[in-house]
Amino acid sequence: MHIVLTDILACPRCGPQFGLVLLADHVEDRRVDAGVLGCSNCREKYPIRSGVIDFGGSAEVVLPDAPVDERLAALLGVTHGPAFVLLAGPARAQAASLAALIDELEVVTIDGAGATTRPGVNPLLVEGSRLPIVSMKVSGVALTGTAADALLEEGARVTAATGRLVLEPAPADAAERLARSGLRVAAQQNDTVVAVRV
Repeated sequence: MHIVLTDILACPRCGPQFGLVLLADHVEDRRVDAGVLGCSNCREKYPIRSGVIDFGGSAEVVLPDAPVDERLAALLGVTHGPAFVLLAGPARAQAASLAALIDELEVVTIDGAGATTRPGVNPLLVEGSRLPIVSMKVSGVALTGTAADALLEEGARVTAATGRLVLEPAPADAAERLARSGLRVAAQQNDTVVAVRV
């Protein structure tokens, strides 16, 4: 976990207005390998093991690394860092190659048990549909597979004012749900939607 990620993480129990405090046991090259994130409101503690933050686990299968789909990188619209992007669903397999493509890009993934870190990749083990991220802090969000429907509102909430939210496949009611979340559809092709904040 990159140490600056603590600036955008929030307590999944208390909500996005409650940031977390880091107590690092081992840091190397600005990456936290072991430690604990704690909430000053509810006092819950979230362990960091091998650079992976455990917010309660997940049932998703860990995917092998895949080469970056340049189409996905273009849809996200992030061309330089420092920046954070979030990948959930099958797109998270491209995290390492996407991080390598763009200088100072940190990719946050919603992963399953057994996730491992790579340079520029920050796996979060998350339970439920609440993302442990402060509102409007992520430059690009890609929700793919079942995550496009399950995490749509949360993905919209964490998307920065100048950021993009990519849904693939977009649910049938995506435009209405995005509008309620303060985003509008900027582009659509087949089952892919790219949204921006209004």
